[in-house]
Amino acid sequence: KQQVLEAEQQVLAAENNTLRLRLHETSENLSAKQQTLEAEQQAFAAKNSSLQAKLEEVSEKAAAKQEALEVERQTLEAQKQALTAAKSSLQAKLQEVREVASADRRALEAGQQALQAENSSLLGKVQEVSEKVAAEQQAIEAETGSLQARLQELRKEAAAELQALAAE
Repeated sequence: KQQVLEAEQQVLAAENNTLRLRLHETSENLSAKQQTLEAEQQAFAAKNSSLQAKLEEVSEKAAAKQEALEVERQTLEAQKQALTAAKSSLQAKLQEVREVASADRRALEAGQQALQAENSSLLGKVQEVSEKVAAEQQAIEAETGSLQARLQELRKEAAAELQALAAE
């Protein structure tokens, strides 16, 4: 009986050693997987930080352009006040410009908020956002050029009307 017990004890000891080896291997595997996950998390955090910096740069450029356009709009308002003969038609046109600029500004702000809310999915969308901002800036620049051309036309009309009134 003692030999049977000793044999069983040896079998149990062998099984215990096997289980300890498996536990050690499993622990090493889990540790390696944890290190891999931590490295991937650090890489993702670095990439996310880089993308956030790019987004902030794009946002700052858009804000600077918006400020420049606002200054230009205010200049146009001052010039409009100087053209008293064409005052009513210029006021209507400038109101339209304000509404368009306000809608553009709200659209840009909504776009920025949406971009910030979707920061986790920006990995594949930074290029698309940059292209959209550039297209919007070109559209605003084109609209500003159009407004300047219209203002020039209105100045000519006002000058003609003043000459006609002076002739009378």
